[in-house]
Amino acid sequence: MKDKGLCTKVGVVEEKPGCVLLYCDGGDGVLVAVFEHGEWVYAKMVAEGSVKPYMWHCNELLYVPYGVYVFAKGLDELVEGLGRKKGLVLAQLRLALERLADVEE
Repeated sequence: MKDKGLCTKVGVVEEKPGCVLLYCDGGDGVLVAVFEHGEWVYAKMVAEGSVKPYMWHCNELLYVPYGVYVFAKGLDELVEGLGRKKGLVLAQLRLALERLADVEE
């Protein structure tokens, strides 16, 4: 992810069988949950601010109404797809922050 310019820093938040949750910092932080199913690799990417910190887990990220999915046959293809969709995820962040603020009031 760093080699493709998607992130400047990558950290593993959670690692469990079948899933790795990564924090990708590239100015705007995103969470990326990467899963494997057969010959497919897929990921859900969500802007950091769209998810409360206690929900930073592979399974929890699947239930967040924000973010995008990318499906691929390999990791290089997956990272390219994530790069193409990162702008959309960051655009969703404003809506997510507004809704989260309404819930807290």
